[in-house]
Amino acid sequence: MMMMMMMMMMMMMMMMMMSMMKTTMRTRIPCIVYSQT
Repeated sequence: MMMMMMMMMMMMMMMMMMSMMKTTMRTRIPCIVYSQT
């Protein structure tokens, strides 16, 4: 149960970060994504 919740939270955060970065700087998206994983 705890693991599932953690995974969901991580996914949500990633999505939010992606959407935010897309609006500001879309050239650094790959770097951010790779560093996060």
